[in-house]
Amino acid sequence: MDTLLPWAIGAAETLVKVLLAIAVVGFVAFAWRLVRHPPMRAVDGTARDLALASALAIVVVLTLLTPSVEGEAPQVRVIPFIDLFEALDGRRSLRFAVAELIGNVVLFIPLGMALRWRFPSLEVLQIGALALAASVAVELTQGLTGAGRWSDSTDVIMNTIGGVIGAGLALLGMAQVREP
Repeated sequence: MDTLLPWAIGAAETLVKVLLAIAVVGFVAFAWRLVRHPPMRAVDGTARDLALASALAIVVVLTLLTPSVEGEAPQVRVIPFIDLFEALDGRRSLRFAVAELIGNVVLFIPLGMALRWRFPSLEVLQIGALALAASVAVELTQGLTGAGRWSDSTDVIMNTIGGVIGAGLALLGMAQVREP
């Protein structure tokens, strides 16, 4: 818990800076679209792009631009759910292992939602494949750069599940909007 608060503050500071930069780019994109398209189309297109850029920024900041909370040496874990087995065996905190599983799902829900909203023709499983690819890219980057984080196959599985859940939630939300 002593390391969680400083990590959260640092991550929030970085995320605010990145999201402000995205907002500035979004404003320029909106102005450009407004010259070429009707106002509602310009708003819709810009909002969809900003949602996707923001969801990607959240993933990148929280997985690549901030150090690990745990303070252990970075590792590559190929066996899925080994951290959970270690926690059940008493070699690791069970609370932390479960929180990490849930956190990895939650992290990719906005990305799945934003992908579905930005590209409505994509099916939920196609978005799941994109979430899988994004997660593999993150884990490979973590493993290759030694950015103070673990590269973990469990994270890929949980991130993909989060992307699929997000796409499903967006699909449900979009269906509700269409129905009178």
